[in-house]
Amino acid sequence: MGSNDPAVLVSVGSWWDLWADLEDSHKPLALDDLLNALKSRDWDDIARSIWGRLAKVVHFREQTLRAMDTEKLRARLLQHLKTAMTNSAWSLLFYLYWRKHHGDLMRCFLDGLGIEHDGHGTYVGEIVPPAQAKLEAAVADVSKRFSQDDLRRYMRVLLVEEPKTWGFLITAYQDLLDPEGGDDAQPAGAAAAPTVFLDAPANELPSDEFTTLDRVLIRSIVDTVSDSEGALDADELDDLIATVIGLNSSRYRSYFHLGYMDTMVSGRTLNFEHPEFNDLRREWYLCGALTGLLRRREAETIKTIFTSRSDDFRRASGRPGGPGAAMARTLTLGLIEMGRVTEAALLIRGQASEAGGLTTLSTVLRKASDLLRDSDLTSAGTLLNALDQAQYRLDAEEP
Repeated sequence: MGSNDPAVLVSVGSWWDLWADLEDSHKPLALDDLLNALKSRDWDDIARSIWGRLAKVVHFREQTLRAMDTEKLRARLLQHLKTAMTNSAWSLLFYLYWRKHHGDLMRCFLDGLGIEHDGHGTYVGEIVPPAQAKLEAAVADVSKRFSQDDLRRYMRVLLVEEPKTWGFLITAYQDLLDPEGGDDAQPAGAAAAPTVFLDAPANELPSDEFTTLDRVLIRSIVDTVSDSEGALDADELDDLIATVIGLNSSRYRSYFHLGYMDTMVSGRTLNFEHPEFNDLRREWYLCGALTGLLRRREAETIKTIFTSRSDDFRRASGRPGGPGAAMARTLTLGLIEMGRVTEAALLIRGQASEAGGLTTLSTVLRKASDLLRDSDLTSAGTLLNALDQAQYRLDAEEP
């Protein structure tokens, strides 16, 4: 399994959330599989990391830990799992668990997607996203033959492990998470990182706006929130963002990260009254704040902000490019899922050529069709009208 790509942010939780989501009866199995694997020299780097971190906590020598029988070692590790486990260790744990205990499901799902694997459920070669119809058929087939909860958990592992590669699964994952389209469905363990939306990849935001520095800052915030190995603590992160802003006060998009941090990091509060704010700085701050709140599914706070900062949002959404374009790319689909159709329509109309292109607009059309089937004529009409106006603007821009 590969590692997370910093250019892609998929808000389906952290490794710790995946552990919390695992059935309690299966957790000892997963730990035993990991502990047995760590006896092999193939995983010696991961073993040294785990035993070194665990030894510091329990005040044992590493040699003493390695010499313990599996049952005692499992009990020690379970007590300090969050401290001892690195990203690589979590990745290995879930890899071993799924391959051993759910190999049939993995093979069935990968076969349905047309993705090559080694016969044991481990995919090989390049992953090419399948057609939507093929994905839906694979999900339907696996759901009939295996537990839907197990399929959802497997998708979640793939999305956390390699979000850029498996990002095409996000809608299917959300459908399994909340098949009735309710607002309250959450997987176990979601309280630590209560998010289920896919943000637009940072490198697909307007090329003249977001840079490598922006992607690094976004990744730093996410790592701090998920308490990843080597992540900055909250004070260090605050200093980093303040330093970037202080180095170039005319780099308005840096305020996106301030708003994003203020909504993502525990203990922080939103502040739209910074003395240096002008319209553009405030709009970028609003963009970051809404992105963070949407990731956390803070529906009531989002409602409050749309009321109190309506002028800022309308100004940004109506001006092509800049913070409005960033909002269109990162927020449109999530707002529709949350029922904020009016705001999504403003972004579609105002950012017709910036809202993620035909892929996003086609997805919005499918959402409108779903609303029609659900007899939500008002919301469907709002989206269809916005799409019509967006198409008119796109046609007018053609030479």
